[in-house]
Amino acid sequence: MSVRRSVAAALGLSLLAGCGGGQQEAPKTVETETAAAEVARIARTWSSTQIEKSLLSPPSPISVQVSARTSRLELGSQLGREQLAVDEQFELRSGARVHCLTKFDHAVRLRFGRKGGEAAIEVTRPALNARRICDGTPPEAVLSEAQRRVLLVLSADQLVAVDPPLDERIYRPVSE
Repeated sequence: MSVRRSVAAALGLSLLAGCGGGQQEAPKTVETETAAAEVARIARTWSSTQIEKSLLSPPSPISVQVSARTSRLELGSQLGREQLAVDEQFELRSGARVHCLTKFDHAVRLRFGRKGGEAAIEVTRPALNARRICDGTPPEAVLSEAQRRVLLVLSADQLVAVDPPLDERIYRPVSE
């Protein structure tokens, strides 16, 4: 019996040694990149141009309005800046055409996180209110908009608006 025990003990030790039963290294921790770092790795400055065409019915003095909104976002950790240019072409019912360019430069609040496993950023900009600069008499002298929030998700190398659902903005990195 003692021979059997000796053989079993030797066999057990050899199996234990073969399976790495000695001192093991601590498992390596995998560091996950934060959403903010993932977005910043691609770019800190992003740009989007959105074109809209509207046909308005009476009693509006405007029959056709075409606007191009160019937004340039500079991202920080919790705050950023947006430079927004709103270029508008109005075709009035009277037949007159008016071109306006209104510019804004303001701070935006940023909140980074994940949506569906992808890096995401929520951008909240303040309400807008500025006098339109036009080459004629605009149908409305002031451009006003309420505070606006948009959720952008990183898709490949673009920030794509997903909320509100009808927002079609796509931001692309600006190389500097």
